[in-house]
Amino acid sequence: MAPLERALVTSYTPSWKTGQLVLLLDKKIKPRSDVVISHVPYKGPYVISQIISGDPEIGVSYKLVEVETGKTYPYAITSDRLKSYHGDRIDLQNRLPALPQNTVMSQDELSGLDSSDDNDAAIINDAARTDMEPAIKQ
Repeated sequence: MAPLERALVTSYTPSWKTGQLVLLLDKKIKPRSDVVISHVPYKGPYVISQIISGDPEIGVSYKLVEVETGKTYPYAITSDRLKSYHGDRIDLQNRLPALPQNTVMSQDELSGLDSSDDNDAAIINDAARTDMEPAIKQ
């Protein structure tokens, strides 16, 4: 089997569906723009409104509609410029560990620590500092 044929057989073909929310890869930066460093490469979200499949050698392309404005994107887009959009962040929040709660040690708890132990000494020194604010404000 020739290398090109092997690449075609093993290549990944995404299965985008009509109605699916996606982000569009847009690497263009306007001339003389000052957003080169802060450029966000993905625009959207868009909804796939139509799947265009003509010649099998060319592949599949997609017509997109912007969710917020309802405007149709003027060009057909290939699958390599699409990324799945996950607007519902609840699943992500369920997978992430819970943020640690800010715990304040009382004087009784601090007095029970051994200052000769390096770990306990670090806790005592951190508790004695008053110039720092907690990382997580409640």
